[in-house]
Amino acid sequence: MQLAAFLWKLRDLLRDPRDPRLAAITLALLFVAAGFNCALPEVYRALGAISGIPNLATLLVYSSIVLCTASLQVFAVNLARSRAEAVPAGRVLVLGTVAALVAMGVLFRFAPVHGEPHVLDFDSHYCGSAAVLGFLAVYLAAYSAGLVRCALVCLRIRPHAGDPWLRRGVSLVPVGVLFGLGYAVLKVVAVVGIRAGAGWEVSAMTGLRNGYRT
Repeated sequence: MQLAAFLWKLRDLLRDPRDPRLAAITLALLFVAAGFNCALPEVYRALGAISGIPNLATLLVYSSIVLCTASLQVFAVNLARSRAEAVPAGRVLVLGTVAALVAMGVLFRFAPVHGEPHVLDFDSHYCGSAAVLGFLAVYLAAYSAGLVRCALVCLRIRPHAGDPWLRRGVSLVPVGVLFGLGYAVLKVVAVVGIRAGAGWEVSAMTGLRNGYRT
């Protein structure tokens, strides 16, 4: 379904390749499709076997989610600002996203996560490592900050949205963001609980991982 949505938007982008909003939303759909598909257990294990890095798919999935939220921010910024104002703001977003991805890659490289693949319990299995905690912290911070910024931009646009469908759309985005932030909060609570020995490892992490299946 995600790939179908991406291909549908790609068709529109090919018709109007100079529209930054179309480009941003098309990339967001591509990244979310990549994330979901890399998280499929069969794909997860295949990526590990091909690369020789058993849990590489976790890095790819979380990176895809960060890239998706970054693309949505670029989309929102281009809705709210003129092209001249959106370009420098977009550059700042790109630099921030690259910094987050580099930090995640470095922490993943030096984390003790290169043994057996942990398709469904990566976080709970490895969260005792400081490097993995740092990796998860950077990921969740980038993801959450991106969602919050999208919501704030949409709230700012709403009073000035002349088109009824645009007004409805930007009104719904903050609602969706609340659900997305709920995922991040539950993930933090689960990791903290596991490290504290609360004994919720299976229920907490399974619930979260059923969302992104990684």
